[in-house]
Amino acid sequence: MKYECRQTALNLRTNLLIVVSAAAFSYLMHYLGMWAPEQWSAGMLGLLAALAIINVLTHTKTIISIDGDHVTVYAAGMVHGNFSTRSVQQVELQGARGARYLSISTIDGLQYRAPIACFDDNVIDDIVARLRNP
Repeated sequence: MKYECRQTALNLRTNLLIVVSAAAFSYLMHYLGMWAPEQWSAGMLGLLAALAIINVLTHTKTIISIDGDHVTVYAAGMVHGNFSTRSVQQVELQGARGARYLSISTIDGLQYRAPIACFDDNVIDDIVARLRNP
């Protein structure tokens, strides 16, 4: 079974709030004579570029693949865990709502953390059940 989701750290409302706040601040600096018009436009372009980079970096895909007794956890394009369900000793939910993860301990003493903040509660329960009962 393959579970996939995309996690976004900044939503549309947060992006708009940042842009409007920065535009208001830039306009205030221009109005008070502290910034020239060239600096105002360069500042706004820099802000938009920074927001684009932040959104690309934080818009990560999480994949938890459970094939038979083999589990692979991918997050942000990297393999975070690769283990057997028979080696799972303990599975715990940890973290707050926005930064939840599964802490998976194996019998050989290794510990894996799988980010699950973007999954629904039903999917999380299914993943935990599959890991606890192979």
